[in-house]
Formats: sequence, structure tokens, C-alpha cells
Amino acid sequence: EIPGVISSKTNYAKGETEIIFQPGKSVAAPAKKAIEALGYKVRTII
Repeated sequence: EIPGVISSKTNYAKGETEIIFQPGKSVAAPAKKAIEALGYKVRTII
């Protein structure tokens, strides 16, 4: 569980993660970097 995240979906076949953040949360950038470090493409929705 990541603070400020409303929901996330991972498509393992495509290697992509879609994350929906609560508006105004500054956790988006660090969370995105952490997930990209695992080798996934990240699509962020704020």
C-alpha cells in the first residue's frame, strides 16, 4: 500500500502499471520511479 494511491493495475503481459493517485499528493514522482526501477512502464493518473 502506497500513501496517496487510490488504485493501481498492473498488466504483466505488457509490463505496464497504471496508478491512480489522490489529487494533490506529491508521492507520484517517487512511486513512479520506484516502480520503473522494477522494469515496468508507468502511466500516472492524478
